[in-house]
Amino acid sequence: MKNTFKKGFTLIELLVVIAIIGILASVVLASLGSARNKGKDASVKSQLASIRAQAELYVSANNNQYADADGVAITCSAGESVFDPTRTDNVSVLIAGIANAGGIPACFADTTAWAVSSSLPSDPTASFWCVDSTGTAMAKGSQISASTCQ
Repeated sequence: MKNTFKKGFTLIELLVVIAIIGILASVVLASLGSARNKGKDASVKSQLASIRAQAELYVSANNNQYADADGVAITCSAGESVFDPTRTDNVSVLIAGIANAGGIPACFADTTAWAVSSSLPSDPTASFWCVDSTGTAMAKGSQISASTCQ
């Protein structure tokens, strides 16, 4: 009598391999989530850095003041005084970019200074990034409430 063996994997072997692949996939997806948030944080910081250059262009076009003759200054979508939303300046576009990246911008300005901060998507209630007219760019524990990051 001749023994014949069928070649192939048993059901248990296949289930073990599928379980291992599932565990590896969940680890990879978890690490991708934090990388995605770090990317959004970098996007918000980049938009805020670009605002500094655009704000200085705004100032040179408005008699070296952060507000025009009517007292209208740069305004955020939240309504604080920093960039006028009726204008089509690049700062308004950058503020919209911050919101699209998941940040919540806050803006303040008077005729001599301005500041813009935003929450960071990785931790929107505790992490904020701020830039202002003095050249400061720093992390903060809360949203700004004046025209400087300090």
